[in-house]
Amino acid sequence: MSSKVFNRDAVSDTLFLNKESGLSIQRFDDPKYPVILKLLDQQLGFFWRPEEIDMSKDRSNFSGLTKAQEHIVISNIKRQIMLDSIMGRAPDLVFGVATSDPTLEACVKWWSAYETLHSKSYTHIIQSSFSQPKEVLDTVLDIKEIVTCSDSIARYYDDAIEKVQLFYENKVSRYEACKAIYLALHAANSLEALRFHISFACSFAFGKNGVLPGLARIITLIARDEKVHVAITNNLIKIVKNDDPDIALIAKDPEVIKAIKEMWRTVILEEAEWAKYLFKEGEIFGLNEKILFKYLCYLATTRLEYFEIGTLEEVAGFESVHENPIVWINKWLGNDMGDQPAPQEVEITTYEKGIVDYGSGDYRENLTMINLGLPDDIEHDTPGITTEEIKGLF
Repeated sequence: MSSKVFNRDAVSDTLFLNKESGLSIQRFDDPKYPVILKLLDQQLGFFWRPEEIDMSKDRSNFSGLTKAQEHIVISNIKRQIMLDSIMGRAPDLVFGVATSDPTLEACVKWWSAYETLHSKSYTHIIQSSFSQPKEVLDTVLDIKEIVTCSDSIARYYDDAIEKVQLFYENKVSRYEACKAIYLALHAANSLEALRFHISFACSFAFGKNGVLPGLARIITLIARDEKVHVAITNNLIKIVKNDDPDIALIAKDPEVIKAIKEMWRTVILEEAEWAKYLFKEGEIFGLNEKILFKYLCYLATTRLEYFEIGTLEEVAGFESVHENPIVWINKWLGNDMGDQPAPQEVEITTYEKGIVDYGSGDYRENLTMINLGLPDDIEHDTPGITTEEIKGLF
């Protein structure tokens, strides 16, 4: 079996790895899972360009940054370039090549495109703010913590790419190839849901204090996009277990469950190390390693509980945190851009109705720009916000 760019006889039995390689015509009138089409449409509606953002104040203010502030800005941009260099390729190379569904194919291509846009945005930030941008870009991979992170992410994607190719060559079983895809989905989910957020918090601190407003505004747009990418992986992880008999078995495999826990443990520990690296020169605007570590634990607690992976204590040996230690960040993750605000990341798995599942979390923190429609009995734990108030946001 060889890969084909067009297969008129292809039938989408499952989302991934059909018996027949290739896809037939692209149709969007009757998607198997309407939620995937909604996520595609949401990405299409969000398109933006970094050149639209005014960076003049950032450029004038950059020379006045302290050593600690400059270290944090430059280090975060370098790391985010690395993350988006991987994610600008991974969705298409890993999931796009393996998909049997034209709607998912299109959704994944736009996912990759947005990650490439994000990477280009970081170059725009550097060129707009630094007198010697090439020096910054040439040294991205000189930081040990960045290289270590790239290795731990890429191995799941590379394994999936290899296993899918071997499957199409009839050299590995479909089960083995599906297992690699399933683990790659979890790798993408843990990256999108956790890895960016320590860096985002620092960028928002500069915006909050009026120092680098252009940087903060671009990161606000990027964070909005990343919520959609979290939603893509959240939904796919849930869907494939019902869509594919092999993946239903894989999801229950003790070795796979153990591998997912170890994956999240690695992510959490590497993010903790990154927080330590960022603040080695000192704190900024009241943020320090201790506060950012607590914020990391808060996010990790929510994500681990949502997918029933285990408690933070079980997975990483850290104490669970259920209250956001930097609540001011909610403004930067919310309705700051003049878009329509939306509700908490509530767990909604009504795929046949095309409702998007954004995971669990805080109403104000985990915002999206899609009108989900809320049931009357929705529950939340955000102090001071009633269900009727949330409904009134639409």
